[in-house]
Amino acid sequence: MFRLFLLLNTLMVSGCAHTPMVAEPLEAKHDTSTALQQEYREIALQNVCPEGVQRLQGTWKFVGETKTPNFQSIFTVKGTSYEEVLQGNPDGAALRTDVTGEVRCLFKNRVLMMVDKVNPEGGFGNRSGESYPCDILDSMQKEQKRVLLICFFDWDLRPSKGLSFEYEKVSP
Repeated sequence: MFRLFLLLNTLMVSGCAHTPMVAEPLEAKHDTSTALQQEYREIALQNVCPEGVQRLQGTWKFVGETKTPNFQSIFTVKGTSYEEVLQGNPDGAALRTDVTGEVRCLFKNRVLMMVDKVNPEGGFGNRSGESYPCDILDSMQKEQKRVLLICFFDWDLRPSKGLSFEYEKVSP
């Protein structure tokens, strides 16, 4: 990967490759995002993995870093359904949020998180009826102990725009 970066950088500096950097109009970006959301939703509703994402089955505990004091998250996946309990002290006040929804397969390591219900609505930025894609990064072994989810809440699929969440499997 680093070699590819060096090669592309060398080509750009030497003038062999020239791609003008033009900002995409906001309207075009919105249209692209809306089309992508519609495409992903259509794929997700086909339910291409009716038994659910096998790599995510079970209960997971958030072990990543966060700026929210006392943050905890327990994420449970059964089939295509999921439940998540988020707790912490954002803005100095204790908050617990329950989220339920569906995890639907899209591609090899990409899923669509479809939020059905959030209680209380808006807790930790979650809203009923929203959906967003996430990439699953793991070793793809049968007995998975840790998983990293990179989620694209604003539908900008550039890796630098995703937020990462590291989870550890909770023993049954």
